[in-house]
Amino acid sequence: MLTVSSFTFDMFCFDFFGSLCSSGTLILTDRMSVREPNALLNHIENNKPDIMIATPSLWHMIIDKLTPSSNLTIVSAGEALHEHLAS
Repeated sequence: MLTVSSFTFDMFCFDFFGSLCSSGTLILTDRMSVREPNALLNHIENNKPDIMIATPSLWHMIIDKLTPSSNLTIVSAGEALHEHLAS
């Protein structure tokens, strides 16, 4: 699981305990990678996470640029879901 949440954000609890309870690995992302879409896409490509949870605003920035072959389960939380992302 790749986390883009800071340690003080409530969504990080799901990332942390979800990985821990499923004997998974939590991949941390630095703040600069989260703010720069191309850096985040490189981080996703290099680490090949199975799951990533992010806000719709963040997904909106990168969804069209994700590699189709990536085996990434996308979870959106924390904001209203944009119609573009729902389809």
